[in-house]
Amino acid sequence: MTVTATDSFGPDGVDEPHGMDQDDFLEEVQTFSFWFGAVEGYLADRPYGYDPDTVDEPLGEARRQNVITTLCNYCVGEAAALEASSGMVRLAPNHNARIFMATQVVDEARHLEVFLNRLAELGVADTDAEIARRATPSIVDFKARLLALVDQYLLSAGAVAAPA
Repeated sequence: MTVTATDSFGPDGVDEPHGMDQDDFLEEVQTFSFWFGAVEGYLADRPYGYDPDTVDEPLGEARRQNVITTLCNYCVGEAAALEASSGMVRLAPNHNARIFMATQVVDEARHLEVFLNRLAELGVADTDAEIARRATPSIVDFKARLLALVDQYLLSAGAVAAPA
């Protein structure tokens, strides 16, 4: 079922993809063109996902430290999503699915870039060291376990060679 222009959610009257039948939906969303169109509206004028005209309220030092710690944990999560999704591209069953998975990789990279930039804006000079120092151990462990599962699956699927 395809939605009509009268019940479309798109700003230009184009059918909303979630109303399409499954085959048309997959053909539409498994493209870089769809991904770029989907994110363009909120990224076009926002370098690093942030409106440059936004004036931040002043942060006291305690709040600044809390924000830095939170962003360090977000960076671990986004890095896990980026690395796991990039490994899984090789497991996709066809070209369209690989293209779709690649858009996920790009999306996760963009998230990580935004958080790293924000850390730099907050005065963090060495983001890698700060993330290593502040990230919650359970989140770091989750990332390691997730990537080990992806690696194990890639090895069992024969998508990559075992390390020497």
